Amino acid sequence: MNKVNLASRFLIGLVSFIGILTQPAISGVRLPSVIGDHMVLQQRTKAPIWGWANPGEKVQVKASWDDSTGIASADENGHWKVSLKTPPAGGPFTIEISGENQIVLTDILVGEVWLCSGQSNMQMALNFPKPGYAKPVLNHLEEIRNADHPRLRLFHVPYKASDTPVEDCKASWHACSPETVGDFSAIGYFFGRELLEQLDVPIGMINASQGGSALESWTNPAVLAADKEYEHILKRYENALKNLPVTKAKYQEELDAWKKLSSEEQAKALRPMAPFGMLNFCAPSTLYNGMINPVLPFSIRGVLFYQGEENAIWPTNYEKLFAAMIRSWREAWGEPELAFFYCQLPGAGEPAKEPPDRQPQTDPLTQQYLEWHKTAGEPANMSSESWAKVQEAQLRTLRVPNTGMAVTIDIGDGGNGHPPNKQEVARRLALNALAQIYGKDVVYSGPIYDSLRIEGRRAVISFAKLQSPLTTRDGKPPVGFSVAGPDRVFHAAEARIEGDTVVVSSGEVPDPVAVRYGWATYAANSLVNEAGLPASPFRTDNWQESAKQ
Repeated sequence: MNKVNLASRFLIGLVSFIGILTQPAISGVRLPSVIGDHMVLQQRTKAPIWGWANPGEKVQVKASWDDSTGIASADENGHWKVSLKTPPAGGPFTIEISGENQIVLTDILVGEVWLCSGQSNMQMALNFPKPGYAKPVLNHLEEIRNADHPRLRLFHVPYKASDTPVEDCKASWHACSPETVGDFSAIGYFFGRELLEQLDVPIGMINASQGGSALESWTNPAVLAADKEYEHILKRYENALKNLPVTKAKYQEELDAWKKLSSEEQAKALRPMAPFGMLNFCAPSTLYNGMINPVLPFSIRGVLFYQGEENAIWPTNYEKLFAAMIRSWREAWGEPELAFFYCQLPGAGEPAKEPPDRQPQTDPLTQQYLEWHKTAGEPANMSSESWAKVQEAQLRTLRVPNTGMAVTIDIGDGGNGHPPNKQEVARRLALNALAQIYGKDVVYSGPIYDSLRIEGRRAVISFAKLQSPLTTRDGKPPVGFSVAGPDRVFHAAEARIEGDTVVVSSGEVPDPVAVRYGWATYAANSLVNEAGLPASPFRTDNWQESAKQ
């Protein structure tokens, strides 16, 4: 396996017969799990209904909303698909699928459907208080008790990493209730609840997320194989597999030693992490194959995405890869303008000096994480700037049409990267959807850096997406700004709001040339608009590295 060229493997993975060979023998009509009782179909569209049958078998699909019927014949590989024209939001309806056998789907609603994906901040469920990893979701027990929303339907794609496309998953739709919501993505639930309240139509939420996952894991293999700039991503995984016998033996030795410690010593020492290569949720395309492909091409209104922490270890190419991933998902769904809203990385770790010292983080968990990644044979580093560079890449991804970003720099949780306040994260995502998709008159974006002009010792910052006036969270002058002159040494700066601009200066910088705001893993920040939405971190320079102080 180690000798196989990774690019070739991914191209091979695109060939559909591989998935077909893994399918059990067909006996009459069969449906994927995502097509089932209690599901929500996207309103006012042509919703795909698909499945498998015996080759040549005629399949009829009939919906109760207007007796519309779709007819198809299974191809030589047993695949069939029809498209049903869906009505405005409503239900419940039934759908009859008939071939050599008959399936009747009941309690079907029609409304708005969203897919949420990403890593642990999206995966984090309402009932997931895990000491040492993340604090519980804010008020999680009360939220679970009150989660009685029968018109909000939930579908949770189970974790599956695969080198080849997977056609189905073991899951089912459930009406949202205190009994069903606990294991679901907190952000996905809160987002769906907000839309339900604001739109008063049925809402379907599909959750396909996995903690610790890398952006490349969610990327279509064709994207990675087609561009030489991504060769290092494939090579990294190939190296991890090559090094696995040695790193696995070292891991087992360290794990055995850790197990002999007392519980108190174990907590201080941290459990050793399995080497890169054993856990393939970071491997290229494995989660796209195993968790996205099983729900394709289920009709959705848009995507919510919360990821980036993993790639702060290797931030190279994040901006380009993220844009390519979005385009490839739109192509996969056949929706070139499919809405794609995402979260910018929150603040995490210990508060940085202002301006940041740019030294690698040294806390035990981060260092252990870095060592885990180094088993892939490629240098891994985590610094204030590497985290900020992913935030910057996410900011620049707003250039991709029909995208939106929830800035979360102000609701990070200092000691770890899992903010408990998932309600506010979801609300900010929902504001993007309500404004950009559903035409609601709401402020959905905080200030976004637009331009810099120099006026003597003053650096004047102008903003785009200024949907409401600038202010600060505490009513005091803005904090979080730093300024540098031609020597590229940044100094903490004084800042004040002047109309629609922020004026930045420092007595130590007589000739300013560059300004940064919130440029650290966990940085001071206070600039917001009057709607309370924070300004995104930014820099006006493009220096690879700033000079050390």
